[in-house]
Amino acid sequence: MSFDCTSPGPREAFAISVLSLVLTTAAAAAGIVLALRLGSTATLGFGLENLVDCVSSLLVAWRFWGGGEGTNEHMLALREERAAIGIALCFVLLAIVVGGAALMEVLTGHDAEPPGGDGEGGSALLLLLTAPSAAIFAALGLLKLHIGAAVESASLKEDGTCTLAGALLSLGVCVGVGLVSVDPSLWWADAVVALVVAAALLLHGGHTLLAAARRSKAWWRKRFWKLRGFVPFPQEMLERHDEGERPDEKI
Repeated sequence: MSFDCTSPGPREAFAISVLSLVLTTAAAAAGIVLALRLGSTATLGFGLENLVDCVSSLLVAWRFWGGGEGTNEHMLALREERAAIGIALCFVLLAIVVGGAALMEVLTGHDAEPPGGDGEGGSALLLLLTAPSAAIFAALGLLKLHIGAAVESASLKEDGTCTLAGALLSLGVCVGVGLVSVDPSLWWADAVVALVVAAALLLHGGHTLLAAARRSKAWWRKRFWKLRGFVPFPQEMLERHDEGERPDEKI
């Protein structure tokens, strides 16, 4: 399957989401396994962040599934709306997970384990994991933003933002490891980066959810997420509804 980066469409959006799903799943698994081995909070945060990013990529892949190949446009619009809100929920979840881990590290102070947790060997393993991740996910996030703008997809752009946040967190861990190796009193550096990123994600995700609620999108209710089994609505059903009203939002 060809990939047109200069003039991307739904096919490229789906492909980049599947690629992201594979990469984030691998990174999450590696981070969690390494965290269990080293007992490192920083590594666990890396793994959990990629796990949330994996869910975000899965939502976007679902949104573009079948796009441009006969899938009802109204159904794709419904998917887009729900994917964007689902990713906003991922932002809030990620902010809680990352912010909580970083806050714990700051509050415990020097009693907290340094990044890597297991001396120089642990730090080397952590750098081996996070340094390539920072570069790979930064490029992936920018590509998502580019494709999201081309296909006018808010959900893909939100997913790109989530991926860039992960790249920034990975970079923060790398910087933290480097600073601690030079001056152990700078143990707090990566935690501060994580807290700033978590605050930004919480504000962004919260704003999206509040804006949706003001538009009468009851995303906290089960019926909002039901799309009639993902089967396109009959055209005559759609024509009976006024603009702005959605069949799945009926009580």
